[in-house]
Amino acid sequence: MRSIKRILLIFSILLCSCTWLSAQNKAEQDRVAKLQGQLKGLNEAAQVKTLCDIAEIYCASNPDKSLQSIAQAEKILKKIPNDVVSKAMVYGGYGSAYYSKKNFKKAAQNFENEADVAAKSGLPRIQERALYNAGIAYHASKNYDMAMATFGKSLDIAKKLGDFSFVVNNYYALYESASAVRYFKSANEYYQQYINALTGNSSKLRHKLGVLNSTYKGEQKLRVLTYAELQNVDARYVAMDSALSEQMQHYMQLEQESEEKIQALNRKTAQQGKEIQQHKEENNINHQLITKQRQVISAFIIIGVLVLAGAGLLFFMFSKIKKYSKTLENQKFEIEEQKNLIQIKNDQITDSINYARKIQDSILVPESKIRRYVPDMFIYYKPKDIVSGDFYWFSKYESKYVITAIDCTGHGVPGAFLSMIGNTLLHEIVNIKHVFKPDQILAMLHTGIMLALNQDSEEATSEDGMDMSLCTVDTRLNRFQFAGAKNSLYVVQGDKLKILKANYYSIGGRPLRPGMDVQFTCYDFMYDDSTSIYMFSDGYLDQFGGDTGEKFNTQRFKDMILENREMSMEDQKAVFTSTMDHWKAGRQQIDDFLVMGIKLACINQREDELKAIAQQSTSGI
Repeated sequence: MRSIKRILLIFSILLCSCTWLSAQNKAEQDRVAKLQGQLKGLNEAAQVKTLCDIAEIYCASNPDKSLQSIAQAEKILKKIPNDVVSKAMVYGGYGSAYYSKKNFKKAAQNFENEADVAAKSGLPRIQERALYNAGIAYHASKNYDMAMATFGKSLDIAKKLGDFSFVVNNYYALYESASAVRYFKSANEYYQQYINALTGNSSKLRHKLGVLNSTYKGEQKLRVLTYAELQNVDARYVAMDSALSEQMQHYMQLEQESEEKIQALNRKTAQQGKEIQQHKEENNINHQLITKQRQVISAFIIIGVLVLAGAGLLFFMFSKIKKYSKTLENQKFEIEEQKNLIQIKNDQITDSINYARKIQDSILVPESKIRRYVPDMFIYYKPKDIVSGDFYWFSKYESKYVITAIDCTGHGVPGAFLSMIGNTLLHEIVNIKHVFKPDQILAMLHTGIMLALNQDSEEATSEDGMDMSLCTVDTRLNRFQFAGAKNSLYVVQGDKLKILKANYYSIGGRPLRPGMDVQFTCYDFMYDDSTSIYMFSDGYLDQFGGDTGEKFNTQRFKDMILENREMSMEDQKAVFTSTMDHWKAGRQQIDDFLVMGIKLACINQREDELKAIAQQSTSGI
């Protein structure tokens, strides 16, 4: 009996709905005709609104006519470009029409434009609705991330306006979009917010919202809301409630009349049910027996298929493994051959570089020879690779001593080649031409490198050069002179450290500006018993290390020099060595290391000793 009641109830509801929809369609056609008749007597703003109303009527049933009406409104809008409300209506009308045509991308763009116009013109309620509609269009086009973004904007405005309906609808829309992209945590949070907002208001308002949601979900889970739907939604609730009340009274009367017929029918069907039940029990027993037989047969079939499939799979895997093992064996043999060839080549290259190291070491002045004239000095020299791009150079002529620390471009083999060119040019400039003034030596060396590497031609490809500090000590005058190319000189006198800054360009390479005349600054100082000088390349200062992996840097270098200035140079070398070993702490050396320290007074003392020895030898003769 309950099934019959439900069928009658559904039929009555459908009948009422069809009657109501037919009446509504006729009313809409009458309204279109009436609105079209009013157009000529209206101003531009009113004409735009009327055409938008017509487009809204056609939107669901005939989207193409809706677009035509909006296009007419847009033409009129050009005459009143400053009417922001009309402009928002046109964008909203386009959005609704394109949405009905399922062109969701254009729909979303027009709703976004409507929201922008409303935002710039201080119309938050229009902006709120336009953003919500844009989110619906993005959701329909499966662009769920954009949908969530626009729903969120609409929600913020709804909260500020205290617009409960849009707060709840936006939370539910966010829940739908988040669920679609499997953002389950966010979806759950949005759904909780939706429930909280829904249950935090009066029962009447919750009932209205429930009717609204069920109405929209019956057609589509999320849909665009038009101006008319927003303005007339309460009126629709009243009409629907009234119709439903009348219909329910009719259903109750029908139910009372059919109750007796249904009771009689039930008594008749009860007897038939007993007979049917008896037959059903007999059929169930037979069905159970048949089912058990089928299960046993199916089990045997499945086991047989699995055994055959397993055997086939094992055979296939065995053949594949055998083939793969053969391939691996061949590849292993090829790799071993390539490894042996690479090892042979590597050994040959290493032998060549080691021999180049011997050649490079042979051109460097031995530290023992330098100590014959400069006893209190040290050279901390540690190449990054087998051969080095850093090198030092020393020469003595009468009372003049030329000492320099040089950092060639690069390190390893390229730097070593350049160091040999530099060594040859310094020998020619100082030992053959007897040029001792530091700035002149650097200028001539610069010219020599440019010529040796053809860097003065337009086709030159090499930009290699040298950074260096060069010092000339004259023991007869107790004076030293200095010039530098990018590498400065540290001078310690007493407890003070002074930096003699080098010029900011290298020896060789391309000048800072085309046609630039490279000149070097020459410093001239007198020295005493407390004067020490330090020359170095940038490798020591740029080495990464310490707890944080930073550079050693200039400040640590200066502090280390001042803290240990009173030690002998040999002891200072031990400090420089142990400090860097501790600083690196197993990290890779990134560049060549070269640091030189000299106490200048020791040169004078050594000269006096040599003169005394020479006089004793002469007297003995």
